[in-house]
Amino acid sequence: SSLELAVRLLNWAATWHVIGGADSPIFDGEAGAAFRARWLDSVFRHCHFIRGHLSRHSSANNHLLGELAGLFVASTTWPCWPQSNTWRQRAMRTLEREALAQNAPDGVNREQAIWYQHEVMDMLLLALLYGKANDLEFSSDFRSRLESMMDFICSTMDAGGNVPRWGDGDDAVMVRFDRSAAFDPFRSLLATGAVLFGRSDFARKAGCFDIKSRWLLGDAANAAFEGLLASSTDAVPKQAFPDGGYWVLGGDWNSDSEIRLIADAGALGYLSIAAHGHADALAFTLSLGGQPFLIDPGTFSYHADGHWRNYFKGTSAHNTLRVDG
Repeated sequence: SSLELAVRLLNWAATWHVIGGADSPIFDGEAGAAFRARWLDSVFRHCHFIRGHLSRHSSANNHLLGELAGLFVASTTWPCWPQSNTWRQRAMRTLEREALAQNAPDGVNREQAIWYQHEVMDMLLLALLYGKANDLEFSSDFRSRLESMMDFICSTMDAGGNVPRWGDGDDAVMVRFDRSAAFDPFRSLLATGAVLFGRSDFARKAGCFDIKSRWLLGDAANAAFEGLLASSTDAVPKQAFPDGGYWVLGGDWNSDSEIRLIADAGALGYLSIAAHGHADALAFTLSLGGQPFLIDPGTFSYHADGHWRNYFKGTSAHNTLRVDG
């Protein structure tokens, strides 16, 4: 699986920097030098395999974005081989194209699955930051699309920090910077996005500058976040996402009396098999005072039981109509 290799490369790249890079004491001496050589040889093999086995056809969704992000980050972190520059350029160019194709202009990921929206945002964010650290700037359209994706999360998150569980989800993260049980991946993305894009509404929803955001942006970014948090005021969320097919209705936003209803009039999912979408046409979720009240039940399990897998993907598990079953 090229995606598994890419996720490993992303984690290796983070680890490489944490231990001090090529000059780390871990690589001292004959044994250390041999370890570094084995590691770099494996990095090369991973990159070579991913470049030759990018996901196409029915898996050209988040799998492809993850593979491209892994290849871009690895070839940027370890520009050690004649192929590295070609890998980096192709990965960056294709990642730009796919990021705009797979995520609608209003910020909704076309797979119509909230967890994969998070995963894709993580992929794009890591690529953006590694590129920026190496003077490789992604386009303004790429950055704008990532901000729009965060806007969608901000608008669908209720006063209690809950987001609906539309579509499939596998709980995967690209790099687990925070292993605590209290880690909230959606609030974390908003905390990072608040500083990156100067958004006080993101800061208010995030609540604090979390550990993952510190790893990505540095301790100094906390001051910028606190400034945004201090300047934030209650704001009406963006309510219409016509490209993705979601609408946010309600009132008393971000308060104990908030009513937040999210209606789904979007497509089934992305590409021919709509791999991670559910049969939830015209379904809705309802949150009252920051407490989920009418919910989307989410995924259940991919592999445990075919009958229940089909049930949770099916229309009867969602808050919508069925005709003749």
